[in-house]
Amino acid sequence: MKEFHNPSFINTSEAFSLSVFISNDTLIIPFIGLNIMLNNPFTATEGYLDFSYYIFEKVSSFRVESESTKIIGKHSQESNPIRTENIIVGGFNEEFSGAEIEIMFSNSFLFLPDDVKYSKFPFVPKDYPLMEANMNMHNVHIFFSLVDAPDIVKNKLANNYWTITV
Repeated sequence: MKEFHNPSFINTSEAFSLSVFISNDTLIIPFIGLNIMLNNPFTATEGYLDFSYYIFEKVSSFRVESESTKIIGKHSQESNPIRTENIIVGGFNEEFSGAEIEIMFSNSFLFLPDDVKYSKFPFVPKDYPLMEANMNMHNVHIFFSLVDAPDIVKNKLANNYWTITV
């Protein structure tokens, strides 16, 4: 498992996600096709990662907003957020729609499985109007369910979490 602290080289706007997992003051978003920009630590070019987990810790508040939904969460314990980030999630549902999440937090991490794949071309989990799927749907569902998530990801949820599906 590779770990990057407070990554500044990722773009979530074209990535695919299905759910946001929340436990205590931790928020985890599994992404498929996360875009990595030029200042990334892997390669000299921009590209995409097949599977990744974007994790926010010491979250003091978050707001999920889409065309039809608005959810606001505040953590009951005091914490001193030092960063605010707005990210795009979703795109895996039937409407291909997503939501924007604003997160106030202290730490963020990008976790990559040991067998993560990099490509100059997007990873597409299912057929879309302008793109054909190029991934195994069974593997996609297993990834989004967290069944085979690395222990470090599962431990952050501590079997006590709730989910927002986008």
